[in-house]
Amino acid sequence: MEAIARKTDEANDRRMEELERRVFELEERARQALSEGEKARSDKEKELLVRYGEYVDKTVASRILGVTRVTVYAMLADGRILGACEGRRVDVRSIARYLTTRQPSAQTRARRAEKARETGKDEGEKTEENSHECA
Repeated sequence: MEAIARKTDEANDRRMEELERRVFELEERARQALSEGEKARSDKEKELLVRYGEYVDKTVASRILGVTRVTVYAMLADGRILGACEGRRVDVRSIARYLTTRQPSAQTRARRAEKARETGKDEGEKTEENSHECA
């Protein structure tokens, strides 16, 4: 009986070691993926900043994003990109972040719009979190 128990313990130990090794590999892959994502975001941000500067008007923002100006206004209203200069311009860093991160689905945008309506915020209302002041 003791020999069977010992073999079972050894088998369990081997399984645990294998599981720990797999978890470690997965964690390492996740760290690498995050690092690569941050690098891509950083590169895109630098590229856009060099090309356009800190802030752009809504027409230029629409060209960068490949959408209409109306969509840019909607994106500013729901916080997907950030406004600047008292709402007259768009923050280029927020455009870079939007372009390099997963874009929310239509359902997510609808929920955000509904939440904004429930909290009583006007869609065009400037908030601390979605607007910057120009120097």
